[in-house]
Amino acid sequence: MLKQEILTTALASIIILPILKNIEAKERENQLNQLIDNLQQDLNFTGEKLREIAAKAEEKLYSR
Repeated sequence: MLKQEILTTALASIIILPILKNIEAKERENQLNQLIDNLQQDLNFTGEKLREIAAKAEEKLYSR
């Protein structure tokens, strides 16, 4: 009986471990994708501000 329980536990572990690893990898991938999205949004915002500053600087340069 104990031998069967050990075998069942081992078999369940063999089956479940790759599934859990896959879930963990997907969670990391989702977190990384979210971080990349946030960085992209920040860069877009910064780019817009830099274009505004450049436009104002150019306007002042040519208005002299």
